[in-house]
Amino acid sequence: MELHPDRTQMHLELLPSSPSIPSPGDTLSYNSVLVPSVGPQARFGLRSTSTISSSSPGTHTIGMHQLAQSSIGNNRIWLGTASPPARESSSSQNNRGRYDFNRIFTEPPPREGRSAVLRFKPLRLQWNLAYPCPHCGCVLSFVGDDLRIRQKCCSNGYILRNINSFPHLKPLPPALLNYCLNYKNHMGRNAVSYNNLLSLGACGVENESETGGFETIHGDHSLLLHGRTYHFLPNNTRTGGLHFFTYDAMQEMQSYGDRTMNTRNENGEIKQYRFYRHIGEALYNEQVQINYLVRECIAQGNLARQEIMPRLNLSTTAFEIASIVSEDANRPNRRIIFQLRNEPYPSSISLMNNLMEPLCYPIFFPYGEKGWGDDLRKLYKFHDYILHRFLLPERDVSGKLLLMPTQSTPPRLIPFSRFQLMFRLGQTYLVDMISRNIDYRLQFNAFTQYTLFGQTRPTQPDNDTNNLDEEPTMTHDNNDEEKEGEENQRTTFLSQSFHGSRRHLLNLAQNAICLVSEFGRPTLFITFTCNPNWPEIKEMLFEGETAYDRADITTKVFHEKLDRFLYNMRNGKYFGQRHKPTYELRVIEYQQRGLPHAHMVFQLENIPDWKTEKEELALWINENINATYPVISATSSDRLKCIHSLIKTHMVHKCYKGDSGCIDEKTGICKRGFDTNVIQDCTTLDERGFPHYKRNTEEDCKVVSHNVLILEDLNAHVNVEYTGSTYCVIYLYKYLFKGRKKVSQNF
Repeated sequence: MELHPDRTQMHLELLPSSPSIPSPGDTLSYNSVLVPSVGPQARFGLRSTSTISSSSPGTHTIGMHQLAQSSIGNNRIWLGTASPPARESSSSQNNRGRYDFNRIFTEPPPREGRSAVLRFKPLRLQWNLAYPCPHCGCVLSFVGDDLRIRQKCCSNGYILRNINSFPHLKPLPPALLNYCLNYKNHMGRNAVSYNNLLSLGACGVENESETGGFETIHGDHSLLLHGRTYHFLPNNTRTGGLHFFTYDAMQEMQSYGDRTMNTRNENGEIKQYRFYRHIGEALYNEQVQINYLVRECIAQGNLARQEIMPRLNLSTTAFEIASIVSEDANRPNRRIIFQLRNEPYPSSISLMNNLMEPLCYPIFFPYGEKGWGDDLRKLYKFHDYILHRFLLPERDVSGKLLLMPTQSTPPRLIPFSRFQLMFRLGQTYLVDMISRNIDYRLQFNAFTQYTLFGQTRPTQPDNDTNNLDEEPTMTHDNNDEEKEGEENQRTTFLSQSFHGSRRHLLNLAQNAICLVSEFGRPTLFITFTCNPNWPEIKEMLFEGETAYDRADITTKVFHEKLDRFLYNMRNGKYFGQRHKPTYELRVIEYQQRGLPHAHMVFQLENIPDWKTEKEELALWINENINATYPVISATSSDRLKCIHSLIKTHMVHKCYKGDSGCIDEKTGICKRGFDTNVIQDCTTLDERGFPHYKRNTEEDCKVVSHNVLILEDLNAHVNVEYTGSTYCVIYLYKYLFKGRKKVSQNF
């Protein structure tokens, strides 16, 4: 028989008499069937006996064909030079219009004479714990990560060698380290309480809400911020470290913490401790001993009572007294108004002041180490600085790495940083720093407005040059807000390079419309949500932690799985070689509780048009998008039982009421349309091209549409919807950046 590689392609199926892998020197007897890969399924029988010889490690020679051990397990040899097509059960006439739960798209071997290229990537990730960073000891990298990613922790040792340029943090002081290790769960969730009581500076949140501050969420969640943060010295309050240290009021600090931080029941008994008096006392005394900023406040408090102003201001490096005012004419005590050196106004802390972090986060900067500022911005990028802070492992005073057991089985000892150990305060710090960076970019944009428009910046009038250091006064003209809005509208310009700006969103939407105009309407809308119970996340968490507490672990796992999913999608793993993506669009948001969430739009090749080929399209949807439970029995395969379990765990819609619920309070109807699903034996499309999926039983009416192969790979909620609408690409960006709804109305 003559084989023509350019015409007919055959593969040889081996049927060995023994299922075990042969050893060198063994004689292998096998039956083989030569099957055409394309065309009539005629089979040509062969029987042969060959001696297995070892030609290379892990490879056996059978006649003229070389097989790897994994190929022997597949019992198949491909003949010819062209790559074989993936096995697609849905193309069989027996499976037309029916979802085949046993279908897989196999990865073809590399073509003859070409190097092997991995077509499909596994989505089960492995942490590279055996090969930590040789410079700092960080282990937060995956097997297969390129060098650029593995060097983010310390820039390949660069910041460790340049100790004079990067503001390194000293080892944690003994008392703080002791409580972090022995009260790990308490300090992880409540270090924010101690930080707020001991901080000399304060962090405020500006979000145009009635309550202000960070969002309140019940249950497991990450920190949520709508708006921006700002920083100041709390001169007018008696609730922060600036007051407690200046007036040596440790007992007042303990009473305030116990009264405001701890939750009590109706009888006044504490039911949840967020502040322990002995921990607060130990950290207070330790700050007095080691933090030079705290010592300056204490010295100023002692000397200010004696009214020695000249000596006071000359003896400090960070603070000076703006004024001393009397709170009550009948009291001898006076209130001290502090001011940072080089700051224009009392209480202000500028964006690029390198003292902002030690003032507002004394738990992370217990010795008053300097943070991000104008001097550091010229040497290190902001994102590199944040990565170094979070990823550099903690060491003791002798330079030895500190280790802590994880939740894996068996537990493994891995290094950690203080920002990971006190995770709730670490999230506050991270959100605050990102807001600070955005504010700096906005400030830079406002400063360069005249340059952007090619205009000359007007100079200050002569009569105002002497008043630059005076704090501006606020007027209460009724038209002030309107004038300010008109001024901002006239002068402020945010280019499309500023992420989240109006022009940025418009540019993304226009690019999406161009793709649709050039290549046609999209095919699939896929929503992928992070699974907090992924084993890759659970095995790296410390005791008492959840996926919501460790954003560094959760987001890294999510993005790596997303990248590998997209790689497999482009190579035809989930919908076959005939239906590879023509284009793709995606955005990533964060859900209400903090888990990452991706929306993706794909156009696939060779998909029937919903206007002219509705019947063919309905059959294709039946074969590739499932909205039913598989029928299982005692004799069903383990894979089919696993699919049933995955659908029940991740893909069942549950209706509930509330702010984020799907039930309309007036009508009681599900907004997602699951109340209107009916049993039908075939998918149908309405006049808008919206699909109504095939459902076999009442139980299926609550199943969210999905693709089983994607569900098996990702082990998470992955909603796969057919979409023939152009609007979904606009919805993609509108959904991501919708944010807090605001209403402006004039009366």
